[in-house]
Amino acid sequence: MHLPVHPEISFSPETQNILVIDDEEEVLELVRDILETHGYRVLHSTNPLSALDIAKNLGTDLHLVITDIMMPLMNGKELIENLKTIKPDVRVIAISAYSDGVLEQDLMMVDVFLQKPFEASRLLSSVNKVIGSRANKFPSY
Repeated sequence: MHLPVHPEISFSPETQNILVIDDEEEVLELVRDILETHGYRVLHSTNPLSALDIAKNLGTDLHLVITDIMMPLMNGKELIENLKTIKPDVRVIAISAYSDGVLEQDLMMVDVFLQKPFEASRLLSSVNKVIGSRANKFPSY
């Protein structure tokens, strides 16, 4: 589905809260640095359980989740299901080094899937696409 583009509708990165969850510190730091450098507000966690607490505290101020799929304690599918009970319309970008481990039904719950490793430009374009489609979907006049 292609959403119409409204040039008069835009979003400002500094008003977007993005929660990043990855059990690999290096990946978490890289994603956080890329997003913060481009003006996004980033909250992060290496632990899916603490990420759920962050999401509960943010509530409606959570705009996007970027999560690894393969993690200890809780896999990405379970995490996304729990996040969607907190905020049903939350947008999700899933990341994983293992495309074989990502089941097709898992991908139905996400807006974009990025296979690790990915370039900064691909991450940013995915974030802009997902957040931008939300801005265009709910215009405010």
